[in-house]
Amino acid sequence: MSSASPAYRKLSSWQGFLCGAAALFADEHGLISVRSSGYEERVKRLSFNDIEAIVVSKSRRFGVSRKVILGAVLLLIAILFASRFAPRITWILWTLAGGLVLTWLYIAIAASCRCRVYTAVSQEDLPSVRRPWTASKVLAELMPRIEAAQGILPAGWQESVTTDHPIILDKTRGKSDQQAGPAEHAASSASRSTASGLLVASLILDVVVTGFDMQRPLPMPAWIGSTIALIEVAAAVWVLIQNRNINLGLQRLGAAVLIFLGLTFYAQYAVLGFAQAQAKRVLQAEEIHSNPARRTFLEIYIGGCLVLGMLGAVLTLAERHERGLQV
Repeated sequence: MSSASPAYRKLSSWQGFLCGAAALFADEHGLISVRSSGYEERVKRLSFNDIEAIVVSKSRRFGVSRKVILGAVLLLIAILFASRFAPRITWILWTLAGGLVLTWLYIAIAASCRCRVYTAVSQEDLPSVRRPWTASKVLAELMPRIEAAQGILPAGWQESVTTDHPIILDKTRGKSDQQAGPAEHAASSASRSTASGLLVASLILDVVVTGFDMQRPLPMPAWIGSTIALIEVAAAVWVLIQNRNINLGLQRLGAAVLIFLGLTFYAQYAVLGFAQAQAKRVLQAEEIHSNPARRTFLEIYIGGCLVLGMLGAVLTLAERHERGLQV
């Protein structure tokens, strides 16, 4: 007579673009951590008797789930249709997109956490536990079962259950940080702030200048856009150099700006070729300036610069706030 299969209950789950994670439990099998990446899946079981501590610490989590990606694609499609058939609501949709990006940034920076389970011989991250309210739910489910298995819990579990008071791991400074003088830290921080500030300012300036150019009957001189692009590239490279192995968020932002500018550089020639193929002749500068395909491309470009600029501003302010807390 075969025994019945254990009934697993899902505690949390998260699905990214190419990866995912889940946390499950069964009373007789303990906590199950599942990680998937492409066609590979890794499963690890942690017995309730072996768990010595669960630590929930504040952390920045910039991962994007499949639901967010789907919503962003649908919103982008709506913006493209609106720019062609209902231009008056295009800026409303861009404003909505900007608000959603700021909301995502706030959650990723200020309302995210990491959850790690410790045993006597190992430690296991739970990637599916990314928000304090999810950690509260998971700990509320696990506490009674660990208490039943062990009889007592480590100090701090009760505080970690409430969303307002998660367990926070203090960031320890390395030996190089301890040996470095305050003047050196101040100079490095000021240089990083200057680099990220210049990048944000150049992106916002690009948004303003490009938007102003779209409203003009005649195109602006080409050297203005080229100068702004050179400043953006130089600032992005400066941000990459200044934040290497220091601030991963700003480092990724610099790389994203370089990739974005590179793609748009080639995309503008593709748009020009498409417009000339439709007209079946070489277009003059005034005709290119008023071409609908070019205007749609510029609206997308403005939106990309605006999103990257807001992201850079949030990351820069977050770094300054964190430095202020550490002083």
